Amino acid sequence: MVRKMSFKKKPLALKTRIVGKWDDSLIGCPSQCYADAIGPGGFRYVLYLRWRHSDPWIARVIQTKCNAQKYQESWNKIKAKRSPDLFEMYNVFLKEEQLGAAKAKIVDVADKWLRSRPRKWDY
Repeated sequence: MVRKMSFKKKPLALKTRIVGKWDDSLIGCPSQCYADAIGPGGFRYVLYLRWRHSDPWIARVIQTKCNAQKYQESWNKIKAKRSPDLFEMYNVFLKEEQLGAAKAKIVDVADKWLRSRPRKWDY
């Protein structure tokens, strides 16, 4: 008897979560925050928040082989894949003083976006 193979996607059980603490660089313009995260399937990512002038916070997921601290120090020299602005994509508008809400919301939208993507991006 021949067994049929199932090619259905398996649910990704692990919800995106922060590992460690946020690294905040709140110098005014731009203000930036980085955090290491584990996403669906156990893959590691860097979550990135940025605020400039009167613009709302932007949120990106970064896939790289290094941690948030190393990425922050050498972002222009490190091979990485960056998501589009997830706050814009999901219609999230947060002002400068809403940093706490931005840190909470990026985890939710990153999880939603990562679950809609291939399990691992190509570099």
